[in-house]
Amino acid sequence: TAKTAFLSAGGAPVLGNKANLVNNLDYQVMYKALTDDHRYQLVSTPSEADLSLEISIFYVPGQFSSASLRLTIRDARSQALLWIIDEPVDGAYRQKTFEKNLDKACEQVIIDLKALENSVPPQPAQATPAKTRIQSSN
Repeated sequence: TAKTAFLSAGGAPVLGNKANLVNNLDYQVMYKALTDDHRYQLVSTPSEADLSLEISIFYVPGQFSSASLRLTIRDARSQALLWIIDEPVDGAYRQKTFEKNLDKACEQVIIDLKALENSVPPQPAQATPAKTRIQSSN
C-alpha cells in the first residue's frame, strides 16, 4: 500500500501562451487537494515516493468543451503505468470561472482516486458521464 507520493506538473502544451498559467493552477489545486485529503504524504523527490502522480491538461480533438484534467499514476520505482484518471474541465471565458471549473474537476479526480484506493470502480461525474474515463494499464 502506497504511503508517499510525488506530484509533478505534466503541462498543458495545447494552450500556447496560457500553458504556464494553467500548469501552475492545476498543480496548485491538486497539491492542495492531496494535502487536504491526508491519504499520501507528499514528498519533494520521486526517489522518496511510492507513487508518481502527474497532473496535466489535454484536449480531445473534435469534441466541444474538450479540455480534461488528467492524473497519471505510476509506480515511482519501476515507472510502470498504473492508472490514468481523466475528468472534464468545463470551458470558461473568465479566468475566475475557469479556476472554479478546474477546482470542480480536481475534486472529481480526488473522488476517483479515493475510489481506486478502496477497490471500488469509480463512477462517472454526474454532469458529464460520457466524458469521464478511468483507464487501467492492465
